[in-house]
Amino acid sequence: MLFATLIGYLAFGALPDGVSLLGIALVAAGGAYTLRREGFLGRLRLRGGRLLRRPGYAGRI
Repeated sequence: MLFATLIGYLAFGALPDGVSLLGIALVAAGGAYTLRREGFLGRLRLRGGRLLRRPGYAGRI
């Protein structure tokens, strides 16, 4: 989305409005959550389905 915004600005001189920025933030947050969650589930599968806590792990996913 960063490159699309850059190309839009360079080609058309247009920047996203507030609603578009909100949508971009929602999509980025959803992607970040999915990456974190899938990483957690992947580590869980590698451990045979057992949840092993790391040192300093406070129980957050």
